[in-house]
Amino acid sequence: MLIFHHSRPLALVDHGVVFPVREKADRELLPAYEWLEGEIGFFPLFLALGTQEWQLQMTGYQDQWRRLIGYDLKAQKKLYRRKGESPNYCLFSFHEGDIGEGVFIDESAWVVFICGAFLNGQPDRITEVQIRTVFKRSWPRSRWVREAKREDSNLAINLVVPALDLSRAARSWVRNKGARKLLGRMGFKNIQVKRLRVPKV
Repeated sequence: MLIFHHSRPLALVDHGVVFPVREKADRELLPAYEWLEGEIGFFPLFLALGTQEWQLQMTGYQDQWRRLIGYDLKAQKKLYRRKGESPNYCLFSFHEGDIGEGVFIDESAWVVFICGAFLNGQPDRITEVQIRTVFKRSWPRSRWVREAKREDSNLAINLVVPALDLSRAARSWVRNKGARKLLGRMGFKNIQVKRLRVPKV
């Protein structure tokens, strides 16, 4: 069962070990990532857990097909991605035994409590209760994995790791045939041209 998933730009793919790229991190969320680095001891690289579509969507792979990318509040208009501006992402999926150690987090709690606090300029308001909700440190790895596999689960789970060996991926999804050909030349196997549904916002 492929339960661990990681998406990244094609330009940052290597058939081997990859690391988080601090310089490519979202500028608005960088303080939250650095807070997490202080908590766990390394700059984070995220994997989503699960087999359902909504769990794969946590990787952001589907966002490369999103046309609406934001709002201009001053001009009071929607901002759409122009033709030719779409990013090119790849999604790598792994069996449980092909992923090393990392730190599990409750993704929803992470977004609401930690990212929300930094985006609102209130990191000093992060509480110990919120931190415990994010990390659930009493849960063993087996409980996180079991929860992610449940079909009726609504708990969004991330595994945060310092590095990831993409060559161990059991399956790769790509945007188009060109990306599939490029990954094939790198040495990847089981490469599929696959699109994920873009949820409505």
